[in-house]
Amino acid sequence: MKSASVCALRRKVGRSRQRDRTLSVWTDFGDALRKAILMQERVDQLAVAVDRMTDRLQDHDRRLVRIETMIELAQRKPLPGGSAR
Repeated sequence: MKSASVCALRRKVGRSRQRDRTLSVWTDFGDALRKAILMQERVDQLAVAVDRMTDRLQDHDRRLVRIETMIELAQRKPLPGGSAR
């Protein structure tokens, strides 16, 4: 027959293991939550960067259209001096 102290020790060890598992679950949960928050922050930063790039691309597109228009108009004008192309 087991003594009372051995049974008490096993109960104590069992509770300790359960507490370790509980802490491990909470630690894992905290790590996952921290990673999710960091990912969200990075996604937000990327969204801002994409918005800035979109604005720049639209500006470049407008400028390119103006340059193309100037070239087309210049090609249509007759050269001074009356010689045709």
